[in-house]
Parts: sequence; structure tokens; C-alpha cells
Amino acid sequence: MNREQPTKDARAVEDPIAAIFDLAESVDRQTPKIRKTLRYVRWFVSVWLLLDFFLIILSAAAFGGAPGLALLLFVPIIVLLLAMRSVSGSTGRLVLLIFVLIFGVLQVLTTGGLVFLGAVLVALFILGFSILELMRDLRSFFDYFALR
Repeated sequence: MNREQPTKDARAVEDPIAAIFDLAESVDRQTPKIRKTLRYVRWFVSVWLLLDFFLIILSAAAFGGAPGLALLLFVPIIVLLLAMRSVSGSTGRLVLLIFVLIFGVLQVLTTGGLVFLGAVLVALFILGFSILELMRDLRSFFDYFALR
């Protein structure tokens, strides 16, 4: 990059109104691709959550843990993660997340001998739910933006 030559401002266009319409047409052309990508990500994460659920139960059963307790601990974790959607304040969401982490630690302890594997699987389960929540926010933002 030549430091002596001033760079052009990206906002400096000859006809800003035409540039806005060109941008809108470009976004409109990309809308189906973005929707398809969002759908694929949502399906991938959902399948991963289902697979992760079974892996946690199977690892608890295979390595001398408590698979029944691991199954029961999914109930408060899922309920709390779903409750985080309806809480608007950041303090309330943080409190719910702390409770999710407490139940997650208990679930890790039910996996038996391979605590590290249980920690990874439970962390990925909680992360998957968080990703689905972010995808829901992104999809609603994209739907709003695509209407403009």
C-alpha cells in the first residue's frame, strides 16, 4: 500500500441513491442463499444436540456412571436453557446460566470414569442450545432486514 497516495473513501460514490438501490438488489439476490445456510446450521446444531444427548447417556452407562440420573438432569438443564429465552434482563439470564452450569457439573459427575469426556459433551450441549438461541435471533433479524 502506497502511504503517500491518499486512499479513496469507500462511501464516496458518484450517485449514493443508485448505490443504495444496487446494495438492496444485491441483498435481495443473496436472500435465498442466506436462508438456506441458516436452515442448514439450525439442522446441524439440532442433530448435534440429539447426538450429544445420546452420547452423554451412553457414556454414563458405559463408564460406570449413573445413566438414569444423567437422564433426569437433562430436564432442569433444558428447562433452564429454554427459560433463558423469555428472560429479558442480563442479570436474570446470568442467574439462569449459573444454575445451568451447576446442573451441568452434576451431569458431568454422573458420567463415571471419563469426567473429561463428560465435561466436553455437556459443554457442547449447553453451547449448542446457545447457538440455537443466537440463530433464532439472527433469523428474526434477517427476516426484518430482508423485508426492508
